[in-house]
Amino acid sequence: MSFSTSFRRLARLAPMLALPFVSASCDEAGGGVCGDQLSANISVLIDASTDLSTEATSIQNSLLAACDDIITDLGGTPPSHSTGTLDDQVQASCTAAGNEITTSKSGATVVISYTAPICYVDAQAQLSCEASCDVDATCTEGSIETRCTPGQLSVECSGMCQASAYCVATVDAPVVNCNGTCDGVCMGTCSGGTNAQTGECNGTCAGSCQGNCHISGSAAIDCGADVRCQGGCTGTATAPRCESELTPPMCDVDAQCQAGCEAQGSFSATCEPAQVNVVVTGGSEAAALQATLEANLPTILAIRDGLDRIVADGQALVSAVGNVATALSGVPACAAVRAQQLTAAAQAAASAAASVSVSVSVSVDVSASASGSL
Repeated sequence: MSFSTSFRRLARLAPMLALPFVSASCDEAGGGVCGDQLSANISVLIDASTDLSTEATSIQNSLLAACDDIITDLGGTPPSHSTGTLDDQVQASCTAAGNEITTSKSGATVVISYTAPICYVDAQAQLSCEASCDVDATCTEGSIETRCTPGQLSVECSGMCQASAYCVATVDAPVVNCNGTCDGVCMGTCSGGTNAQTGECNGTCAGSCQGNCHISGSAAIDCGADVRCQGGCTGTATAPRCESELTPPMCDVDAQCQAGCEAQGSFSATCEPAQVNVVVTGGSEAAALQATLEANLPTILAIRDGLDRIVADGQALVSAVGNVATALSGVPACAAVRAQQLTAAAQAAASAAASVSVSVSVSVDVSASASGSL
C-alpha cells in the first residue's frame, strides 16, 4: 500500500469516530475523559501531521522555484501559476524544466559529479516531544550524544577533528580544511591527479576542499571556522547534531507517541547543501545550461534524496494514527471531544502525502533529464 493511499484510508476512518459533541471541559490540560496517555498520543500525532504538511509545502515551493529558474535561465517562460493546485503547478513547471534541459543538451556533453547532502534530524524537537509522552515523568530519554549512532554525530569542534572523521561543509562555510578524500572540488594539492571532466581529485586532497573531506591517515585536522566535525572531536564539542535517527530512548515510551515524536524530528530535519559540479561542453547553450544546473540541481537532488526519509517516517505516522484512532473508538467520551481533531489531522496528512508523491516523481524526472547517471 502506498504512503498516500494509507493516509486516504485513514482519513476515511477518522470520521467514523465522531460522536455527538460533548463539552471539551472534561478533557482540558490533563487527560480528563481520555486519560493522560491517550490525550498525549493524540496531541503528538496531530503535531506530527502538521509538521508533515508544513514540510510538504516547503518542498513543493523549493521545487517550483528551482524548476522555474531552470526554464527562465534556458530562455523559456515558466507555466502560469494562476490556476491549479500547488501540486499541479510543480508538476507543470518541472516537466517543462526537464524538457528545456533535454533540448539544451542537444549536441552537448554533460558530466555531473554529485555528493549527497548530509541531513540532520531535529533531535531537540524529538527529545522535547518524548518528554510530553512521558506522562508519569518516570523516563530518562537520554541526550543527543548518547542516542546518536557513533560516527553520525556532528559538532562544532574547538579543537581537532580526529583521523577517519569528516570535516563537514556548511552553508556558511562551504570550503573546509582537508587532508584526505574531497567530496567536492579540491582547492589544494591533489596527489592522485584531477579528473579532467569533473575536476574531482582522484587521490588525497591536501589544503582545502569545496565540500566535505574524509580525513585520512593518522593525523587530526582543524576543519576551519564555522565548519562542523563528524566522527570525533578532540577539543570542546558544542551544538551536536545527528545524521541518523536517534536510537530508542533509555526507557519505555508509548509506541504510538514515540512514532509521532520520531516523525516530528524527521520532518523538521535540516540539510547542508548537496555538492554538485557540472561540466558542459559543446552545444549552443553550454554556458547557460552549466550555470543553471549548478545553481538548481543541488536543491532538486537534495529533495530527491531526502524524500525516502520522509516517506518512511510518514508511513510509521500512518500506522500510529491508525492505532490511536482504533483506541479512541473504544473510549466514546474521549472520541466525542478529540475525534474531530484527529480527523482533521488525518485529512491534512493525506493531502501532504499526495504532495510528497508528486515531489518524488518530479525530482526524479528532472534529475534524470540532466543526467541518467544521477
